Amino acid sequence: SAAFALTMWGLSDLRESIVNNKIVASIVTSREDEEFVKKLREELGLKNEVAIIIAPRYDYSFFSPLQTYELGRLLSQHPIVADPSDPTGKILMQESIYKELNDAGRRAAIAHQMCHIYSFVKNGNVAKLGVAEEIEANRCAVKYESPDTLIDLYRRYGGDYPGTQALIDELEKQK
Repeated sequence: SAAFALTMWGLSDLRESIVNNKIVASIVTSREDEEFVKKLREELGLKNEVAIIIAPRYDYSFFSPLQTYELGRLLSQHPIVADPSDPTGKILMQESIYKELNDAGRRAAIAHQMCHIYSFVKNGNVAKLGVAEEIEANRCAVKYESPDTLIDLYRRYGGDYPGTQALIDELEKQK
């Protein structure tokens, strides 16, 4: 479908993307998702552009394959995450998950990560994320999507994360 059109980059585009700190991704997010990100940026008062990176792997730097490996491992542990090396501007998501989520699921995932980005910018640093930070991001995200949608995401993708049940319990209280 058009929402998942492949992006083809020439060498000049690649050079420009490196110089301008833009991202080369394997697929393009839907127009609705881009509009949602724009709306959240405005409502949260974020000045930086925020890109959603949808790919089986993410090349943080064309010249640094070690960081690509680390981020690949990060996405195997957390399928959707704000990029810890640039938390003010990039949301990373596994391509398979992006494709299987419905509109509400994508909005919930994006809102949650945008709330983390807002927290990173507001606090001026990147703290190690724990249950308290996840709860804070969920409280923000439920302004945009229902607690049930977020609960569904945790049940589907929470995996072995030790605080998953606590996060689900907290979201149950917000219904």
